Order: sequence, then structure tokens, then C-alpha cells
Amino acid sequence: MKKKIIATVTTLCVLFMVTVVILGSVISSLAAVLSGGGEEEQNNTDNEFVYENSPLSPTVLALKDEIEKELSKYGKEEYVYLVLALVQQESGGNGEDIFQCSESLGKAPNSIDRKTSIEHGVKVICNLLNHEKIKVSSPQDIEHIKIALQAYNFGSGYITYINDTSGFGRDTTKEQVQNIGKWTQSNALAYQKKMSAQLNGGVAKKRTGSSADILGPYAYGDAYYVSHVLRYYSADGSDGVSVKGGDAAKVKYEDKQKFIWGGAAVPKNQSEVSKYLVPITVKIHDEKGKSTTMTLTVHKKLAEEFKAVFEDMYKIKFRIKASQTAAYVWKNISGTGTISQHSYGLAIDINWNDNPCFYNTNVDVSNGYGGYKPGENKFSVTKKVIKIWKSHGFYWGGDWSGKKDTMHFSYTEKPW
Repeated sequence: MKKKIIATVTTLCVLFMVTVVILGSVISSLAAVLSGGGEEEQNNTDNEFVYENSPLSPTVLALKDEIEKELSKYGKEEYVYLVLALVQQESGGNGEDIFQCSESLGKAPNSIDRKTSIEHGVKVICNLLNHEKIKVSSPQDIEHIKIALQAYNFGSGYITYINDTSGFGRDTTKEQVQNIGKWTQSNALAYQKKMSAQLNGGVAKKRTGSSADILGPYAYGDAYYVSHVLRYYSADGSDGVSVKGGDAAKVKYEDKQKFIWGGAAVPKNQSEVSKYLVPITVKIHDEKGKSTTMTLTVHKKLAEEFKAVFEDMYKIKFRIKASQTAAYVWKNISGTGTISQHSYGLAIDINWNDNPCFYNTNVDVSNGYGGYKPGENKFSVTKKVIKIWKSHGFYWGGDWSGKKDTMHFSYTEKPW
């Protein structure tokens, strides 16, 4: 926000512990600015800070429902993870004024309660996302999101500044023309210097020590706010853990066993299989359509693929009954002595009461049959859900030539 140093003392202390390697690159990138160079030199410093992606903290994630509810007033629920990333940078979710916006209300720092902070912070960022000079189109529109974030920190004057062409003349460069209305690290640094000078009698006030490295060389806001926030943000709409998938989906059927076991013998008991299993947390829409998470145990080679599938199901808002959905379970296939693929963490049953198993081998269940009613029953897997699983390398039990198991998706059981 305008006229305040965004990072709290706590944030400064944490950020100061960033590795020497990263600090070294930061200091190097600021060398021209810190040496007292003019704006021409600043404009050559167009590199963003490079941070390792950092996940959102449990404290911040606990605020998700409350912030999402506030975002719904503006029709911006899809931006909840962006706003959580902003809160992570501002306060880490600690204290009352989690958006650090009390001063923009004309009040003393950290003097408003959490409810007021959420209401005002969400209002400000939503207004910026909708700003006529920004117009962020989606959570993946990073180019415009960068402008909104920097304006959240610097104030809306920054938007006016990057769109101002009044000083353009014969010496105007092609780069300056191309960057009209865009965020760049150079114009963030230049604006910081300009505002610092404006507030200090015409001479920009320099920062020293770690605050200069972290927030920028001049005493006004955080010139590196965009990078500070985006390290916590995944544009795919997750909680900061990148969901890639893809590797397992590309493996041919005849190569899947080798991919899974790496040439080792297939485990024969729970003890042997345990070293291959990992727990994962996935986002779901629950029975009431509410956003939440659930934990599954799966084969470690398929962990990212399972996450990616659930991410895709989450995007289409398919509802999951967590109490009726499971991947790893040590068991035999019903009526046989054959170990089930569930026992290896390679298969999953989804909403089993709404996706039954049929033993009439002549039935085509693809459009619904008996208790399986896709489209009519919101918990029955639809063609869209089936397509998602197949795109990630899984087979659907409803396609089997024998019994039709509509709840079942397996990575290693081909249906014919």
C-alpha cells in the first residue's frame, strides 16, 4: 500500500535468511542502482528476483474459505489462490490486519480487525483486477496480474505512471513504447525512486543493508513485490505445489509394469509394497460443492499423475464423496485369489455407491445403466470425468469386456 514498507519485521527476518547464492544474484542485479546511477542505468536492470517456488503456509490456507466467500461478492472466487499468495507475502496470515491495509483506510498500522482487513483487502485487489487500464482476464493472465500486484503495493499512481506518454519525444526508445501500460522490473524501480524523491524534498532517500536488497534501493514500498507474491502462486489454481503429470500418461501399456516397478519383482505382500506408496493431498469439491481437500495413498510413480487428474476434476467441479473414494487398499479381486491393483496404489474407486459394478457383460453402460446415472446423479462419473482419467493414462472399468465396474479407474488394467 502507498506510503508504507510492506514487509513486516517478521517477513524481513525470514527473507534475510534466503541463501547466500540467491542474495548474491539479487545484489548483483541491483549493482547499477545501488551505485547511485540515474534512471537510464535503472532501465537496464530489468531482471526479476528469482526465488524457489514456496508453498502457502497452513496458516494462510486456513483462510481460504473466508477469503473465497469475500471474493464471491465480486465474482472473483477463481482468484482465491492469488489473493492467498498476496496474504502470504503481507502477513503470513498472522495477526489481525492480514492484508496490511489499515493505513489505506487512514488508520494506524495493524489497527483493524481481521474481518475489516479481509473486506478491504479483497475490495482493493478486486478493483485492481477490474481496473480499466489493467483488466486481468483470468488467473493465468500473469502479465496483467503483475500490474495489479505492484499497484496493490505502490498505490494506483503506479498505473498512471506506466501509462504516461507525456514525456515521450525523439529520444524515446522502441522498448519504452513496447512497455507502455506493462509491468517491468525497471519501471517498478524507477517509480520507487520517483516517489521516494517526491516524499523527501526532491531527493530519493536510499535504503541500506538487507532492506535495500529485499525491497529495493529507495525508501518507498517494495519494488520487488511482484516476485515476492508470485513465488507463492501457481497459475494452475493450486496451493503452490506445481501439478505436472504427463510422464506416466505417455507410457505404453506394454511398458507400464516396467515403468512402475523398474524391473524389480512385483510385491507379494503389504510389507513389500509399502516402500512404493506415498500419501498425497488433492483438492476436491465435496458432496455440497464446497472446496476442500482429501488424502489418498498411491504408488509413488503415479503421485503426480493422480494430483493432475484431481486438479482437472476440480476444475470442472465434479463432486467427490471422500468417504466413498479410495486408491490404495490391500485386497484381492472379489471372488478370486488375485491381488487387486488397489493393493499396489495403481487404481482408484470413486463415489462407489453412485458408480456400481455390473456383471451383465452384454450391457453398454457408457450412457448410464441401472444405478449408474451420469448427468442425472451428480456423483456418477460423466464422460468428461472418464475422458480426464483416460488422458492421464488410466483405464475405466466401465469399458471392460467382462463385468462393468463404473467406479474403477486403473493404470495397469486394460479393459480388453
